[in-house]
Amino acid sequence: MTTSYVKEAIDELKAQKKINKEKEETDRLDNEKLLADKKKVSDERIAKKQLAIDKGNIYVNEVSVVIEAKEMQAEVKVAEEVKQEAEEEVVEKPKVVKKIKTVKKTKTVKKSK
Repeated sequence: MTTSYVKEAIDELKAQKKINKEKEETDRLDNEKLLADKKKVSDERIAKKQLAIDKGNIYVNEVSVVIEAKEMQAEVKVAEEVKQEAEEEVVEKPKVVKKIKTVKKTKTVKKSK
């Protein structure tokens, strides 16, 4: 025998599960739609490039070439700056002479029997 509050709790859990499943389903459909849109854009871009290649033209994404050139120039500048800093920092360290402390030995006296 179950009581009414147990039945109500079970009904509430079932309702919550149903809501969760519906939410998961809508999220999944949204993700699939987003992926399909991305694939469509990608396929169009690839088709455009392939068409240019088939015509004998060389297709270059000009924006990425400009960005890569700027990045390479920036890397060269950074490398030169690091090299200059390294050359400036080369300084000989002064030699440190440690003083050695001498301890006087005392003679031990043997006790006679």
